[in-house]
Amino acid sequence: YTGFGGVYEDTTTFTDPGGGWDRRLQEFALGRRSTPGWAVGEAGFHFEGQAGKSLVNVLTVLWVRERTVAGVTEALRAGRGVAVQGTGAYRLGLDRFEVSAGGRAAGIGETLVAPPGAPVLVRTAVAASDGLAHPVEVLLVRSGEVVARRAGPTPLALEYREGGLGGAADVYRVQVRGETPHRLLSNPIFVRRGGTGA
Repeated sequence: YTGFGGVYEDTTTFTDPGGGWDRRLQEFALGRRSTPGWAVGEAGFHFEGQAGKSLVNVLTVLWVRERTVAGVTEALRAGRGVAVQGTGAYRLGLDRFEVSAGGRAAGIGETLVAPPGAPVLVRTAVAASDGLAHPVEVLLVRSGEVVARRAGPTPLALEYREGGLGGAADVYRVQVRGETPHRLLSNPIFVRRGGTGA
């Protein structure tokens, strides 16, 4: 499969740190799978008002190069997006998610080729669509392990630095938990160690 409902109006353990999705992402990063399986927002929507569901509750937010059908399709294919669950009042948004090393940087869905031994810096920032302060916890997951977490009101930024001794291929992703039902799940950024290119 090329994608799955990473956020929907029910519970799941597939996206828990160290769970099935992290194993699949790591296998892709190591060249053992041809696709990573991108996360999207999934709404089991039947009609307005059923069990409190609405088409605005679960969204897939994409970073597109152009606002066309082709641009949306390309962004979906490249995994440049986040899955979000919220309410009509507000939603959480990922204002920044970037991994950099050795003067190079990559964003969601991209692969960063980090020079050998170069320290890695991860920057992420979360805000609420209504611009107000809402309590959240931001988790930074690296290759299935929570390596950093920060709790506080939105807007909230998290920076994480690590030395240049990462694995041959690492996978970084962000999970955000807010007041029920608010949550956000990013697609990953892949990092592999190499000498040239990006």
